[in-house]
Amino acid sequence: MRAGYGAGAVLEDLDFTLRPDQTHGLIGPNAAGKTTALRAIAGQVRASGLEVFGEKPFDNQSVMDRTILMGIDAPLVDGWSLKKLAAIGAARWPNWDDGILDELTERFELPLKQNYSGLSRGQKSAMGIACAFASGCELVLLDEPYLGLDVDKRREFYDVLEQFRGTRTIVVSTHHVNEIAGRLDTVLLLGKDGATIAGGAEEFANNILELAGPGELVDALVQDLTVLHREEGRLGTQAIVDMRGHSDDDIIALFDAARAQGRVRVKEITLENAVWALQGGGRHDSADL
Repeated sequence: MRAGYGAGAVLEDLDFTLRPDQTHGLIGPNAAGKTTALRAIAGQVRASGLEVFGEKPFDNQSVMDRTILMGIDAPLVDGWSLKKLAAIGAARWPNWDDGILDELTERFELPLKQNYSGLSRGQKSAMGIACAFASGCELVLLDEPYLGLDVDKRREFYDVLEQFRGTRTIVVSTHHVNEIAGRLDTVLLLGKDGATIAGGAEEFANNILELAGPGELVDALVQDLTVLHREEGRLGTQAIVDMRGHSDDDIIALFDAARAQGRVRVKEITLENAVWALQGGGRHDSADL
């Protein structure tokens, strides 16, 4: 897929497939093109090589009737009350469900009589989430939907994701990788250099491994493996290796070899750290994921 604005391309050679009725995480540093990718899928930005529901999505009414994009760059109308926004949503999307909207606005404690302009950042995010799922759209695109939500409301959002998981195709762009990890079926990583890595969330979690111990022993174990990150520390060497593409027997053999040495520890790492390593490592700043 290639997408951009005017003559410039923000995304080039982006290769991915979103399986229906799964929850997909769209992850990458700022300026990697996450919002552009979502807008292209939603039919708001012209893109070549992209199909949604078997059709080119740009300005395609049949695709746009089945798709909704909500998030930081998809604000609602400031001068309208939440009740009016709900009425417009019901007129816009054929499968709109007032029951879902009522449930979610109550869970997020939203003031329905208040104008959208008077809401806090978190309340605006919550209204976007409520509208996204009330729309009844098969494809729900959420661009950093948690912005401004406090800890309790973020947990509520993740509960909502879990509630609708498996009932529609959901794509969430996020920096809070560890918080959402258990709700994702797949992960699509975008790099600033345009590189993309896609795979199942469990595949990343189970096959990106960390080894720690004396340098010469760690190096001996990883010499034939793909090392994503290596650093020396006061207590020894740490290496993160990519075991995707290796068999389960290979992974078991690595654990057995480390156990036989007795001085090297092998463990799985968090999805956030796996993403960090796959995107090049360096200084670990989770806010830039």
